[in-house]
Amino acid sequence: MQNNARITGFVASSFDLLHAGHCLYLKDAKRVCDYLVAALQTDPTLDRPHKKTPLQTLAERRAQLEGSKYVDEIIEYSTEEDLSNILKKIRPDIRVLGSDCKERDWMTGKEYCSQIYYHSRDHNWSSTELIERIKNS
Repeated sequence: MQNNARITGFVASSFDLLHAGHCLYLKDAKRVCDYLVAALQTDPTLDRPHKKTPLQTLAERRAQLEGSKYVDEIIEYSTEEDLSNILKKIRPDIRVLGSDCKERDWMTGKEYCSQIYYHSRDHNWSSTELIERIKNS
């Protein structure tokens, strides 16, 4: 008998200034699942003051994600506690993180994910890099 269960993937970010690096991340995430949920953080500084406030509005960032052929569902969240509660409810099969997260000694909601997949980032595209290019143009 064939198993037709849907594999749910999960990514989370503020997705500010959606750029080629984000697109590769979403494409890779979709490659390892059938249904991709993108958790969109409203403002990472709410519980992590060292982070940067997004330059784009939530509506702009949501519209860009809605335009991605890789994203099947978008869920907004504000804090890491919210993210943990979303993961607890959804219990994704695969949580997709950037390879830079491998060295962390903690991960929000890890206990609610069946598998962790690390996206290999072999490029220098980032929101910070994009901002610098714009400033210098």
